[in-house]
Amino acid sequence: MTASASAPAQRSGVIAPYGGTLVDLMVAEADRAAVKATATKTIECSDRNACDVELLCVGGFSPLRGFMHQEDYDAVVSGHRLAAGQLFGLPIVMDTDRDDVVVGDTLLLTCAYFAENCIFYLFFTWFFHYLVTELGFSILETGFLASLPWLCGAVMASVGGYACDKLCARLGPRLGCRIPAITGLIGAGIFLYAGLYASSPYTAVVLLSLCFASTQLTEGAYWSAQTYIAGPYTAPACGVMNTGGNFAGIVVAPLMPYLASHVGWVTALSNGTVMAFVGAALWLFIRADRPFVPNTVDA
Repeated sequence: MTASASAPAQRSGVIAPYGGTLVDLMVAEADRAAVKATATKTIECSDRNACDVELLCVGGFSPLRGFMHQEDYDAVVSGHRLAAGQLFGLPIVMDTDRDDVVVGDTLLLTCAYFAENCIFYLFFTWFFHYLVTELGFSILETGFLASLPWLCGAVMASVGGYACDKLCARLGPRLGCRIPAITGLIGAGIFLYAGLYASSPYTAVVLLSLCFASTQLTEGAYWSAQTYIAGPYTAPACGVMNTGGNFAGIVVAPLMPYLASHVGWVTALSNGTVMAFVGAALWLFIRADRPFVPNTVDA
């Protein structure tokens, strides 16, 4: 659809439209055939898109004169304002199922989440066993100490979400998601390695608890990035990412005792450090500022 037409003159005593001009994109009956002839592409329009088109035409989304281009989309997603500065609550885009939709960032997020979850499932499956058999704690002591990583993780998950929100508002979604994710994964790798080779059992527990807390620092970044990237397809995209992350549990649960039987528990669990650094490296290529869908179309 193409649009034109200037806004009608403002009448005295009438509140000025948002943005200063009431957009009127309705095409006169006599001109419709000529306007249609200028169209170069035909795209299937969903009910939601049809509603947006109608609101665009009658000025309901003033001052927009069509679906958002990349600059306005990024500005609204990151700061709820158009690129020109006007407040705007949500992106108005034409989403399609065309074959040229880029899905690379969602796949990278899935791989990075798999790497982060490898450490998560180390704690979920083998941490209790490690405290008893390798560090020599009693069952009663272990019951208390094994809860410390989860307590630290609960705190850092909230901290990470808050930090991600603030960073995205200030730096945009690409750096706002990338900074807490990379910081958390690098921290997790360092604390895991240090904890496994600590001389004191209690020092080891503290360091390993900080390792798990660092993984949870990244959670807000993963889910926020998926929201920024996937847009209207956030739900299935998050499902793909979470499924990929849970495959880490399928791998870690049987792999760790197998490795431990050959190289010992410390060396086996040290592989989590490698996975943490791999996950951090993948985040260097994840662009949360590059939307998964919207193909922008002029109205």
